[in-house]
Amino acid sequence: GWPFWVLVPFATLVAGIAGWMLKPAPSTGDTPVTRSFFEMNAFDHRPPAKAGESRGIIRADRTAVALSPDGRTLVFRGVAVNDNPGGGTQSVLSVRSHDSLSATPIATTTGAESPFFSPDGAWIGYWDAGELRRVPVTGSTTATTITKVPGEGTREGQARVTGASWGDGDVIVFSVAGDLWKVSASGGSPELIVKRRDEDFSLRLPHVLPGAQAMLFTRVSAAFRWDDAQVVVRSLDKDDQKVLIDDAADARYVSTGHIVFMRRG
Repeated sequence: GWPFWVLVPFATLVAGIAGWMLKPAPSTGDTPVTRSFFEMNAFDHRPPAKAGESRGIIRADRTAVALSPDGRTLVFRGVAVNDNPGGGTQSVLSVRSHDSLSATPIATTTGAESPFFSPDGAWIGYWDAGELRRVPVTGSTTATTITKVPGEGTREGQARVTGASWGDGDVIVFSVAGDLWKVSASGGSPELIVKRRDEDFSLRLPHVLPGAQAMLFTRVSAAFRWDDAQVVVRSLDKDDQKVLIDDAADARYVSTGHIVFMRRG
């Protein structure tokens, strides 16, 4: 017979091979790829500069699409035909499940912009008529006002939000008139977090990090230019921030522990 010191590793090898052969095959259906095609509001896909123009890298300056935290529901700012006799189009938020080929408009969101989800995916927040509002993802005949947005703007005198994020503990952070504010999702008066510096054009596209102790945001130095934008990380409660990524915009934290962001398209 073979000596014991040969049989032990041989038996271990056989057991290992048997275990490997009997191990279930890895699942390939847990991470399906979904491809979506839908018509965006014209403002949200601005054309590039024309011949002779110098406008930097043109990108939409507010969020047009949001994905629910579980990755199963998409909300986007689409186009709807007005009911008035003159016709025309107006923006409306539409919801689409990843296992559906059609989207359902949310009737109460006509004119809405900058959609964002609550952490549990049950609510959709958005801007409309100078207010931050929310509506159940299942739709509703009425919308709930969260707060009136501070400042003046160019749309019928109403300041427009350029990005909003709903974090843990029902904290909502949003950008308006180039500054960053926070408010409770249950309502109340907004609180200024950080005011842009003289050399900044805008602080926008905030993203609350898990735990709602800090956020990411994009610092833009010139209108509609993204080639020199920066992603900044900042505390929500203290005057403590630092540049995280240069030449980057619209950063988001994902559950794998990574940050994804946009760079030059």
